[in-house]
Amino acid sequence: MRIPKGRRLFALAIALDLSLLGLVWLALRYPAAFEEIYTRGFFAWYAETAGWLSDRIPFSVHEAIGLVLFLLVLRATARFVLRLCGRRQARRRGIGATLQGIFVTLSLAACAFYLLWGLNYFRPRLVHSSCFDKGLVTVERSTALAQNCLSALIALAGTACPPDRILAEEMQTCVHNAMRLIGDRPLATAVRVKYFLGGWLSALPSTGVTLPLLPENHVSLDLFDYEKPFIIAHEKAHLQGRAMESEANYLALLACLSSEHPSIRKSGVFFLFRMLLRTLPPGERAHLISLLPDEYRQDLRAPAIRLAQKSAFVVALFQALYGNFLKAQRIEDGLANYSAALTLVLGFRLNSGQTLAIDGRGRLVRETE
Repeated sequence: MRIPKGRRLFALAIALDLSLLGLVWLALRYPAAFEEIYTRGFFAWYAETAGWLSDRIPFSVHEAIGLVLFLLVLRATARFVLRLCGRRQARRRGIGATLQGIFVTLSLAACAFYLLWGLNYFRPRLVHSSCFDKGLVTVERSTALAQNCLSALIALAGTACPPDRILAEEMQTCVHNAMRLIGDRPLATAVRVKYFLGGWLSALPSTGVTLPLLPENHVSLDLFDYEKPFIIAHEKAHLQGRAMESEANYLALLACLSSEHPSIRKSGVFFLFRMLLRTLPPGERAHLISLLPDEYRQDLRAPAIRLAQKSAFVVALFQALYGNFLKAQRIEDGLANYSAALTLVLGFRLNSGQTLAIDGRGRLVRETE
C-alpha cells in the first residue's frame, strides 16, 4: 500500500519534532558534553563553512528566501480560497491539507533554526560559570565604573566613526579578541554585515538581527554612527554561538573596548555608561548626565525619539512576540535580558582575573594592577 506524500511529510515532521525535543533534553541533562559536541563541534563547523559561503554572496540570502516564501504563501492562499469555493467534501480536504501544510512548514523551520543555531540557547551560561562572582555586583561598583565612563567619554568626544567599508572587518577582529578574553575559541564566522530587506528592519524596534540559515548579520538602516560598532559586535557575538542577549551585549562591550580605534571604544563606553545610569539613584544619574558634553546628551535622547517615530502597534507586537520567545528559551527576564549584561560587567572575571575595567581613554584594562 502506497502512503500518500502528504502523510509521509506529516510523519517526517513529527519525527523531527520528537528528535528536536530529545536534543533539548540532552542539552539540559548533559550541558558540558552537549556544548563540546554541538557548540564546539557541529555548530562551529557549520558556522565557519556557511559563513565563508555567506561572505561571497553580496545580497541577503534570507531576504531572497523571504521573498520566495511570500510568493508561496500567496499561492497557497489562492488555492485554499478556491477549495473553499468548491463542494463540501473538497472544502474539508482543503482545510485539512492547509492545516497539515502549516504544521509541516513550521516543524521544518523550527528544526532548521534550532539545529543550525538555536540550540545555543541551552548551552551553559556565563553567570553559572566559576568565573562569575555575584558578590561583586554592587551599586558602589556601578557608580565608580560610571564615573570612569564619564571621564573616558569626555576624552573621546568628537572622534569620528570608521567608514562602513572597514567597520565589519574591524569588529570581526574585536569580537575574536572578546571571545579570547572570556576563554572561548573564536569561530571564523561571516564577516560581511548586510541590511535586511532593504530597510524593513528599521520599521521594528530592533537595531539588528542574526539569521541562521547561512549565518548572516543584519543591521538596521537607521542606526546612528555611534551605535554601529556596538550593534555590529552584538550581532557578531550571536554568530559565535552566544545566544543570550546579555552575553552578546557583554561581548560587544569587550569587543569595542579592546579596539585601537577611539570611536569604536567610544561606542562601547557610551553603551556601558547608559546601562550603568539605569542602576544609579536619580540624583546621581542627573548629576553625571549634566557633566556630559552636548553631543552625548543628544545621543541619550536619540533612540527614544527614533522609537517614537515607529508604529506603536508594530512596536508592541514585536516586543510581546520576541519577549515571549526569549522566555520560551528559558530566559526568564525576557527583553530585560539585554540589560542583564551589566551583571556580567560587574561580576565576571576575565582571563586577567579581574572584571571589566577601563582607563581614561576608554581602553580595556587587561592586567590586574
